Amino acid sequence: MEFNLKSNLFSLKDEFKKFSLKKKISDEDFEIIWKEVTDKINNESPSKIAFIGNCGVGKSSTINSLFNAGQRINHTEAFNQEEGLIEIKAETLEGENGFLDIYNISGLDDSFISKEKNLETYKKVLSDIDVIIWVLDVQNIELNNTQETLINEIREINPALINRIVFALNKVEIIHPGQSDWNPLMNLPSEEQEVNIVERVKDVEEIIKEIIPEWNGQIVGYSAEKKYNLTKLFKIILEAVPEERKWEFASRKALSEFIELVDDRFLPEELKEKKKDLKKTNR
Repeated sequence: MEFNLKSNLFSLKDEFKKFSLKKKISDEDFEIIWKEVTDKINNESPSKIAFIGNCGVGKSSTINSLFNAGQRINHTEAFNQEEGLIEIKAETLEGENGFLDIYNISGLDDSFISKEKNLETYKKVLSDIDVIIWVLDVQNIELNNTQETLINEIREINPALINRIVFALNKVEIIHPGQSDWNPLMNLPSEEQEVNIVERVKDVEEIIKEIIPEWNGQIVGYSAEKKYNLTKLFKIILEAVPEERKWEFASRKALSEFIELVDDRFLPEELKEKKKDLKKTNR
């Protein structure tokens, strides 16, 4: 269970009150300041996240593993592209710790997209986005013409968006020599897989830098299915979010627990207890 800012406002008020007494802030001024704080928190718009990637790369499972966001609140086809080129679905999901506005961009095959036809739609979707999570399959890391075109259009909409892109390399459990080499007891890659994951991340960095020389982000290998390396993925995503929106984005964090897939024999006692509590919660 992650810390939820809104649900903990009452306890936080006591801490702020102690601080205000040290600073000799009057009760009247404190209440004014506290109202401004709570109004800001309660009225802040949900995190806006664009997930980009071909069908089957694991965008939905990634959303669920980061935010425990399995419940769809509404769904709109307003941004869907016709003619089967690029599909953009906008939906609001309820995560464990609050709402999320998700833009799911898929259908990125080699069908060439018309810049004139699509740029206006991208502007609507991406102009005020907090972060773009570009999910790649560990076995297919090349970017095709359509994807390169989309990058150029993101750059044209707002150059600052380039460094809000996080390239996330999913399904590392199937990297050579394959899923049978993954350690199921410790829920970790084998030594050979670990070496290959590092090399694959380097390969992706070279591809991205060639296409986007000004990009200075990080690439992370992870597995939504195995709940592996999600903490690092979320950290890198948070670093890409604009400063003024970090607190709101961080408050939505609800990571799937890696230890749920680790054999008890490899867990210290405190994590065994945590795992038991998770099982009770998930029943």
